[in-house]
Amino acid sequence: MDLINSLEKLTTARSQSQDSLPFLMKIAGIEIGYKRKAEMVEALLRFYQDEQNLLRYWNDLSPFERDLLEDYVRSSGVSDLSEVQAIYEKHNVAWPPHSYLYRSEFPACLPTASPAKIFFVGRSIPDPLMFWLGRRIPPLPAVYHPVTEAAAQGADQWLVIGNDFA
Repeated sequence: MDLINSLEKLTTARSQSQDSLPFLMKIAGIEIGYKRKAEMVEALLRFYQDEQNLLRYWNDLSPFERDLLEDYVRSSGVSDLSEVQAIYEKHNVAWPPHSYLYRSEFPACLPTASPAKIFFVGRSIPDPLMFWLGRRIPPLPAVYHPVTEAAAQGADQWLVIGNDFA
């Protein structure tokens, strides 16, 4: 979904909910003097369109937050619970008491004052921000297991794709 539609779906309620425009404006450091939804959306669009703003927040991420965000982006927004728990263990962070929210609200896995929440508009990352983040995340190392290694392990069967493979 594009950024403007994602922003327009948020509420104008002044709450701590990830689903509100004032919440995002507070994280972004934008003055919350706007009264109309259109003004709030426009202010946030200007914020997101300036790459320096995004870079500043990207560089402020802790290794823990960066690992969580990288896992979320690599998995196209469908992180596996066991991988998220492994990231928590790797960084010696206690699993949050509200972990039951994990499936419906990934930002709940992030610390309360995390700069990573600026990338989430509502409960997901919009496509333009997902693409931007994807360019900054290093690719996973490729691991190859050549045929000689399989033979050394005693593998004596081969799967061969035949002519009728469609």
